[in-house]
Amino acid sequence: MSKHESLVRRTGESRNEAVVHSYLKNRCVVLIPALLAWTTACVESSGPKQTPVDTLPNIAGLTVSAPVPVPAGSAHASAAVVSVDESVVYISLAPGSVPMGIKATVRALSTGDSVTTAVVNGGFDPVAISASIGDTIAVAIERFGFADPIRALQVVAARRAPVVVRTDPPPQKRDVPLNSVMVVVFSTPLDPATLTTGSVQLWRDATPVAGTVRFADALQLIVEFQPLNVLDPQTAYHLVVTQSIRDVNGIGLESPVAVPFTTATGGSAAGLAFASVTAGGLDDATISYGLAFGHTCALTTDGAAYCWGWNGYGQLGDGSTTDQSVPIAVTGGLAFSSVVARGARTCGLTPRGAAFCWGGQPVLQSDMSFVALAAGGYHDCGLTTGGEAYCWGENYSGQLGNGRSGPHLGSDAGFVSGGLDFVALTAGTYHTCGLDTTGAAYCWGDNFYGELGDGSSRDSSIVPVPVSRGRNFVALQAGYYHTCALTDAGAAYCWGEFFGSDPVLVSAGVNWGTAPTPTPPFPLPWLAG
Repeated sequence: MSKHESLVRRTGESRNEAVVHSYLKNRCVVLIPALLAWTTACVESSGPKQTPVDTLPNIAGLTVSAPVPVPAGSAHASAAVVSVDESVVYISLAPGSVPMGIKATVRALSTGDSVTTAVVNGGFDPVAISASIGDTIAVAIERFGFADPIRALQVVAARRAPVVVRTDPPPQKRDVPLNSVMVVVFSTPLDPATLTTGSVQLWRDATPVAGTVRFADALQLIVEFQPLNVLDPQTAYHLVVTQSIRDVNGIGLESPVAVPFTTATGGSAAGLAFASVTAGGLDDATISYGLAFGHTCALTTDGAAYCWGWNGYGQLGDGSTTDQSVPIAVTGGLAFSSVVARGARTCGLTPRGAAFCWGGQPVLQSDMSFVALAAGGYHDCGLTTGGEAYCWGENYSGQLGNGRSGPHLGSDAGFVSGGLDFVALTAGTYHTCGLDTTGAAYCWGDNFYGELGDGSSRDSSIVPVPVSRGRNFVALQAGYYHTCALTDAGAAYCWGEFFGSDPVLVSAGVNWGTAPTPTPPFPLPWLAG
């Protein structure tokens, strides 16, 4: 039992019960059944009451694996695991389980170790944490627009059959690209000997589709099925995962899985159908559009990117600098999950987290994996699953946040200084802002119009500085020379051009005035890649 918990185990009480009792003692938590939140548990100070394991609060779709050994030198012992023990467990959440979810914090109550991951489409892929049989895992999921997180507790079992967390394409997906690679994410690392074209299959009616299978990650959690040939257009297929596949503990899949989907037409770009856009946090990483000063980009339902408008720097991504009044396809044949645009830049994020940015044809920005992107006027930033921020592009005002300034126009992603754990990023013309896990906002880069929001008159900052007045924000969005943020109480604050260097409460009906187009304090660079 960990000294971090300062537990006192009663006679006959199990290790897990002691952990749960310590966690609930002297706490009052409220259950909202429809939201799967905490159970009302006001415990008297005289001592904790018995809490049966089967009555612990849970979230449908949440899976905690049985312990698996940590292979020597494997990625299990990297950043996802806080402290390496004899074994780790994997925690995952099926898509759609927590709509509007932004971030999940997973904690092992016996040790206090925790790991944080982004929630995308209402779920998250497996994350690892050191734990053993009988330990209790606590999960808290923050949601966009809600002050209180949804919480759950699960006890680590000695045996737990693996499940399919998600697939790409998901069930009933339409307009799937003809050159797609099928992806299956499992809840527990697999035994590689059981990964065959017999355990993961693709069918067209009663005819098997020839292809190959492989792991897409070092942890052997993600499997890809690559068809040998492009799929037929407007055709129904089934991705099948059988129970012959087993995890590293030798346990077979809990139940077979069949995922029906239909392919796209494979025709021209005429009659494009763009998906609707919804408000929210990282959930919007599915289908989206990006608006810039002179151009707009959008994704079709199959992830193809189209742009139109001003194309002076090649920001439409069609390989030219010719303006377009109708949507034109971005070259390269890539499928994106989100797209962002600002100034002369456009960036797209693939379903596997690869970032491509362009003024000109799309170029791979980094071999890193991101969960969200932010496009600035002449720089871009990406957010990793671990909450780290990386930026690249122009750096005249320190908008890359790497502790340096200067005309950096490279495509290498640089780490944002300060060791902050972000849940959201947004970029203006020459400044960048981020929201950390506590709801605090930080900004860096140019301060000509007060874009830093710290109340100072400094010219710029090459590292993140906290926005003044300590508001608890849940979302923020940068304009060209200003930023606005929303508090957990629904109040909007803005700073920068028109507003000043301190955040001010925005009220309905207030005229903030107009100003002539500002002249930047330095030359505009030309970007073409």
